[in-house]
Order: sequence, then C-alpha cells, then structure tokens
Amino acid sequence: MPAQVTVAAGASAGKQLWIEKQVLRIGSDPDADLCLPSSEIESQVVMVEYDRGKYVVHNKTRRDLLLADRPLPAGQNAPWPAERELDVGGGYRLVLQVEGNPAPAPRRASQQLRAADVAPALPTDAPAPTDPAAAKPEEDGGSSLLVQVGVIGICIVGVILMVLFAPKKGGTTASTECPPFEKVLEAVHKAEMIPRPLIARFQEAQALYARGRKTEARAKFLQLRGETEELKLTKEDDVAAQALLMKYLRCRIQQLTVTT
Repeated sequence: MPAQVTVAAGASAGKQLWIEKQVLRIGSDPDADLCLPSSEIESQVVMVEYDRGKYVVHNKTRRDLLLADRPLPAGQNAPWPAERELDVGGGYRLVLQVEGNPAPAPRRASQQLRAADVAPALPTDAPAPTDPAAAKPEEDGGSSLLVQVGVIGICIVGVILMVLFAPKKGGTTASTECPPFEKVLEAVHKAEMIPRPLIARFQEAQALYARGRKTEARAKFLQLRGETEELKLTKEDDVAAQALLMKYLRCRIQQLTVTT
C-alpha cells in the first residue's frame, strides 16, 4: 500500500483517501479530493503536495492549523510526517499513513471495484401493493366493491386533512425533527450492508448543504432517498441505520423544499 489520508476524527471519521496524484485538495467543497462536510471548514483548507519523497501540507486558510502538535501558520507549508495528525478545525483531524514506497500510485483494479461490489442490485419487479383493499382477498363481488370504495374514501379524507394541517412555510417543525448529521453518519458507517458509495454521496450532499448550495443539495438528497428506500436490509442494526438515514433525508428535503 502506498500513502493514504485517513479522517481520524470528525463527522467523516473513518473515511480514507488513497493518494493517486501529486497534488491533493482537501476542504468542504464537494469537488475536493477529500471532502470534509462542515460549515466551519473552508472550501479548500489545505493542499497536500508530494515533493521528493515526502508530503508537504500548504495551509490555504487565513488561520493557523495544527500539524504534528505544532502550529502551521496561515499561508505557510511544512512536511507532513507519517502517522502524525493534521488538525484542520471543525473537529476534523487527519492522519497520513505510509507503507512502503510513499509515491502516489493508482489503486489496484480489484480495490477500486471492492466498494462497487457491495452495492445491491436495484429490484426490477414492481413493488407489492400496499393498499389494504388490494391486499385483502375478495369474498364476494358486492362486499368487495363496498370495502374498496370505503377505503378509497378514507384515503381521500386523509389526504385532505394532511394538506389542511401540513406545516406552513417558515415553520420550525422540519428543522426540529432532523437528527444530527454526525449521529446519522456514525450509524450508517457501522451498518454492514449499507453501500460505501451511498455513504460517500450522502457526505457530498451534506457538504453542498453546508456550503449553502441548496438546489444541488436537495437534488442529491432526493436521489439518496430513492436509493435508500430500495435497500433490502435484514440485520437489526442495518435496518435502524436505514430508518435514521431516511428520517434525516426526508427532513432535509422538506426544509429545502420550503426555502428554495
């Protein structure tokens, strides 16, 4: 294994970046090589450069960072020793890990495909009907028709009541129901069968939200909601993490629908 950067602490703890090129950009920008979703982190907080056998950290902010327990002043650079922490603020601490030749190198094809292999295939069959009237076996022609008409009537009334009593724009209901992002991220990281690529896209969507790019964030949250709903999980912890992620996605979508 050549070099890689690992998020040792912060909302993205456990995330790893395999170093494949000479220069890396790290920050809250979703297009950064290593994205750290946080409103406290600049779009580009550091640039990491491979130079003659060692990695050099360039502080791109207007504040001091902490590298290997020593201040790294704004606009300055310093070598990044292996296995030492870089504190970029916002609760994030990064570690450079090196084994063997530290030079940037492409990840092996088998390793590149590993994350994709765990992604479940999307089901092609139509979902089973959830309407109680559709699921109930037909006893006789007349009674079945009456039951179906009654159920439809109840559904219509329910929809009308939901519309009448839905939270108005500018309300605080959606925001108070949102679980903390850090708690959701921790839960999905612990889940065994939630695909890693989905978690990465979730972090990218949160980074867009933190940067105020609401239209793009809402589009990604909507896509993630559909992908998360399709997951067929059986383990208790995985199912609980899926439910928590769905609650967060629905909450953010509702917030962004009101404000955009």
